[in-house]
Amino acid sequence: MDYRHAVAADAPAMAELLAAHHHDALTEQERAQQGFVQGGFDAGTLRAMAEDGSLLVADDDGHLAGLLGLVPRRTHTVRPRR
Repeated sequence: MDYRHAVAADAPAMAELLAAHHHDALTEQERAQQGFVQGGFDAGTLRAMAEDGSLLVADDDGHLAGLLGLVPRRTHTVRPRR
């Protein structure tokens, strides 16, 4: 398994992977056992995110096995607890 930044050409495979694990595509038992994805990311959105460098993929010999969204530090504010 290799981990790398996503590229625009990965967008269709990423969209397919997310659709296969979407809440509505799984049974209640599957959701309880493995979790699920919420929301919707189409290939165009994923392509833009890949071009922006905000996605990593798990590449299993040319087959995308997973993806991870990254949040740049500048857009995430942590407020100290009081």
